[in-house]
Amino acid sequence: MREYELESQAWNVMNSLSGPGVQAGTLQLSEKVGKAIDEDPEIAKCPSARQIIAHADQSLGRLKIRNPGSSMRVDMIANWAGLNPSLLWTCASAQVAEAERLLAQH
Repeated sequence: MREYELESQAWNVMNSLSGPGVQAGTLQLSEKVGKAIDEDPEIAKCPSARQIIAHADQSLGRLKIRNPGSSMRVDMIANWAGLNPSLLWTCASAQVAEAERLLAQH
């Protein structure tokens, strides 16, 4: 369920960024989402989460930003997740299916 929650938060970040003015809370939420995707070992097991991270890193590389800093990197991760909700939904769906399978065994 954590992936569903993170995707909802990433979606909210992207919607907030498209409006007039950026709230400080939006930037904090973006950092929270990006860090969770990047640092949570359970989320990191999902190939789609790794795809989000790889895309963010590639984007920073294409921008040729030297030493972008962790804040910029986690924001890129959160933004990519918000723009592509199906990626984290895939992770969440697979984990729910596995939980249902395990429950059915008992």
